[in-house]
Amino acid sequence: MAGIGFELRRILKRDNLSSLFGAYGLASIFSSGPWVLSVLGVMLIGIVSLSLSVRDIEIIQFLVSVTYQMAISLTLSGLFQHVFTRWVADRLYEKRNDLILPSMMGVL
Repeated sequence: MAGIGFELRRILKRDNLSSLFGAYGLASIFSSGPWVLSVLGVMLIGIVSLSLSVRDIEIIQFLVSVTYQMAISLTLSGLFQHVFTRWVADRLYEKRNDLILPSMMGVL
């Protein structure tokens, strides 16, 4: 993960529209990778369970409950994440690094 920024800068040095789309596409894949893998995992569970002797209603109930849990989790954690990230940026600008770790523990 450490070299991704260097790779994106190398792609952007070509200075054309296709390199711009390529760099943003690559960044979006890397940033949403874990989320996409978890969604694909839930889909795979649904497909595999179709071949087993599980009733359709149970498969649907499971997939719906997992989907809602993921949506609620992302929504709630996103609120804290965006506000806290902005707060940390302000504390770093003020050079008040001593306040960040205790506040992070409070948010967690």
